[in-house]
Amino acid sequence: MARINGVNSDYHLKTNGEIKEEPGTPLFMKLFICPYKQPSALEKASGPVCTGTNTACPAPTKTGHAMVELNQANGITLMTDNGNSLNVDQAGNIQLNPNNDLKIKTGFTIKVTGNTVSLESPGGAKVVLQANGNVDIFTKNNAGNVVVHGNLQYTGTLAKI
Repeated sequence: MARINGVNSDYHLKTNGEIKEEPGTPLFMKLFICPYKQPSALEKASGPVCTGTNTACPAPTKTGHAMVELNQANGITLMTDNGNSLNVDQAGNIQLNPNNDLKIKTGFTIKVTGNTVSLESPGGAKVVLQANGNVDIFTKNNAGNVVVHGNLQYTGTLAKI
């Protein structure tokens, strides 16, 4: 058994130990790291096997997995521990699926809570987009400045809180 493992839609392990080529639909290939040397579906015909994710691994300790999947229907997926993934689908859409808050290397944080999305800077400024259509802008400790370069236009009412 290897720490770097994989499966392919066209190859299946039979109960007699033979690997047989049988074209599958959709076509896919998964390459993954299993730090616990658990068998893949090409190494073990029945029982629990690792598919490159923490939840699917039969090892008692289930951290440290990483997986790349090429899939005819779903496109390309990169997945790490705890279900965090990046997917490029066949239409070219890019979808990021963070399981926790998304930390951007520059220090910015994107949080998704229910139907609310917020972007927070390392300096404490924050923009919050709410499902009801409200947009809130916060400065650090509510004491900083919000500067608009150019023309500021608004419809509706202007209220002081």
